Amino acid sequence: MILPLLLAFAFQPPDPAERTALLSLRAPVTEPWQAQEGYDALTYEIELSVRPESCTLSGAVRMTVLLQAALDTLIVDLSSALSVSEVSLDYVPAAFSHVDDRIRIPLLSHGQGDTLTVLVGYSGTPVAGGFGSFVCRDRDGRPQFWTLSQTDYAHTWWPCRDTPSDKALVTMTVSVPYPADSFSVAGNGILEAMEEWDGWTTYRWRELHPIAPYLVSLAGTDYVAIEESCVSTAGDTIPIRHYVYPEKLAAAREDFSPTSRMISAFELWYGPYPFRPEKYGMAMIGSSGAMEHQTVTSYGDVHVRGDHRFDWIVAHELAHQWWGDWVTCASWNDIWLNEGLASFSEAVWAEHCGGDSAYRAYMLSQDYLLTTGTEFPGTILNPDYTFSITVYDKGAWVIHMLRQLVGDEAFWGALADYGAAHAYDTAATDDLRSAFEARHGGSLEWFFDQWLTREGRPRLALSWERIHRFDGDSLTIRLQQLQPGEAYRLPLELRLIGAYCDSVVTCEMTSSSLETGFAVPFRVDTWELDPLHKVLLWVESGPGDPGESPPPLVFHAPRPNPTPHPVLVGVDLPDERALQLSVFDMLGRHVWSSLPVTAGPGYTALQWDGWASPRTPAPSGVYFLRISAGSDSRTFPFIRFNEDVRHTFD
Repeated sequence: MILPLLLAFAFQPPDPAERTALLSLRAPVTEPWQAQEGYDALTYEIELSVRPESCTLSGAVRMTVLLQAALDTLIVDLSSALSVSEVSLDYVPAAFSHVDDRIRIPLLSHGQGDTLTVLVGYSGTPVAGGFGSFVCRDRDGRPQFWTLSQTDYAHTWWPCRDTPSDKALVTMTVSVPYPADSFSVAGNGILEAMEEWDGWTTYRWRELHPIAPYLVSLAGTDYVAIEESCVSTAGDTIPIRHYVYPEKLAAAREDFSPTSRMISAFELWYGPYPFRPEKYGMAMIGSSGAMEHQTVTSYGDVHVRGDHRFDWIVAHELAHQWWGDWVTCASWNDIWLNEGLASFSEAVWAEHCGGDSAYRAYMLSQDYLLTTGTEFPGTILNPDYTFSITVYDKGAWVIHMLRQLVGDEAFWGALADYGAAHAYDTAATDDLRSAFEARHGGSLEWFFDQWLTREGRPRLALSWERIHRFDGDSLTIRLQQLQPGEAYRLPLELRLIGAYCDSVVTCEMTSSSLETGFAVPFRVDTWELDPLHKVLLWVESGPGDPGESPPPLVFHAPRPNPTPHPVLVGVDLPDERALQLSVFDMLGRHVWSSLPVTAGPGYTALQWDGWASPRTPAPSGVYFLRISAGSDSRTFPFIRFNEDVRHTFD
């Protein structure tokens, strides 16, 4: 098990309403893009000339593909808003059609198992889709452009097989009509070369690891760079390079300053940063929110304020480098694997800064019902809204509940196994489940089914009964699930709370109602369900005041015995009775009696202070204590000794 080093980092949790507004219900996905099956893109070489002032581009993309099936036509995705000037197969001009955002290329002499090179030349003005797949603007007289292709909008600006399930190696050579001292272009991976010529500058970015099309990114304006580095747990130096506006340099330097510490923290939990030979950085764009492009997050300029208000976004996007970029969801139906783990990672950063209490407080801040009074809408798996608060924060709760269910050692081990098995590749929900089942040692199908495919959460009504006894309380606790549909399976903790102590007990609810009992050696004043917030549930009512049940009549022996001090004789009463305690010596002579008292159901104790009369202590010896409860009574032997007698034997 990997334990975090708790460091005194300042951490500012997000405003729940602000965070919710950024994450909630962006746009429904009704018809996701369907790329052609039957081939695998292996590499892309993208060569582009971009003119931000007119928002036009021209260039060519050379791709190598492996035919996995016998295809008579190869389909490459590219927006019909762009004009295709040439297509070739293995450097031979080829016939093609370009309709409905698809280039169709007849395959005359290629068969299953063949690898071929496809070249597409094109130009035009991209029509942005999604969250702004290719955007240009004038920023107070300074040209700017950026890309943001999630979900399936990479084909709006470059030809590709546009699906998250097909990763390839990508090189981008991008030319812009500006000198390098007034304009720079950020991209994925490492900057292999930069060349200035005739007022233009060309940048060559190479991604050394497979990348999904939606994660391919360019961003350009008059950036200045913030450069630093950190040392990975693997021993490598990780370059950190942020591309920021000159006018926001000071604010960005402050807001992005936790990046290296966050990398070190996530390496403790998730393993070495996956793109160590390349870099990690952020490039400011003219948008709200942020996007985890591989090695270079696009970061909304409105969030750069210099006050760390959006540290949670910095942590979220960085965590995506593991969960989203290193391991990418195989389809958008599994997007929670990306977003749920990244949102959970915000809480992990809080834990790294402030310990377990900060972690659990952060998880509560991600409970949509708690913060807004509204339930998480829809399901996590196959969501109606791809980027909804349900996918992000209920997804984070599923990861959190897995951690509570299997324990830290199995949890972090399962995440490591999941990452290693799907490194630089894609994964589906069943892959995550398999990794956790292997570490847990049993099926977790029930867990994934009830939390991923159902809407809402369990809602419970609580009640209890208490029997107060001499040696503590006996409790009967009742739980009732109120939500519609079948019952959730809920491993639960209950904290039984007394005036001076408490106790945590466990139970498992497998049907809509549960009645369970506990005995504890103290008076229970109240109790709390799920005190550490390990389960996403809602208590509709209770526990409230207990129903009091009387105990059976039980007389309890004197305590302490022997003693020179006062002694207690107790009784559990099933009903109201008159009580009296009487003391007799060895010869049956009456020594002392209490005044009669009336006591109700429950435990009551009567006390003898050891006096035979108001002024005379009883001598050391054996006595008999008789406690009467109405018509019932019980006599107990008792040894009393005075302090001076005890000391003669010391």
